[in-house]
Amino acid sequence: MERGLPANPSYQTLRDIQDIKAFESEEKGCANEHFGYTHLYYSELLRPAFAEEYGRLAGTQWGPVIKLIEALIDAGRYQPEQVRFVVWACI
Repeated sequence: MERGLPANPSYQTLRDIQDIKAFESEEKGCANEHFGYTHLYYSELLRPAFAEEYGRLAGTQWGPVIKLIEALIDAGRYQPEQVRFVVWACI
């Protein structure tokens, strides 16, 4: 998924992008390996097309994030379409 940044990034996302740009300028090797940004909504992970992949996230670093999101949704604080992941990659 190469969607880039969302049209309306949050204040925290904008701050994080500033930090990422500073990191990239300091890390010489990262400048050539920056893969950019993408985003998706939690509701997309719930679609049948993502169901198998979503199940695999539970045993990864994403597991605690998914549990937190599910707890917030179960508590009625958010709906799945209100939760957005913004991801940056540099390897």
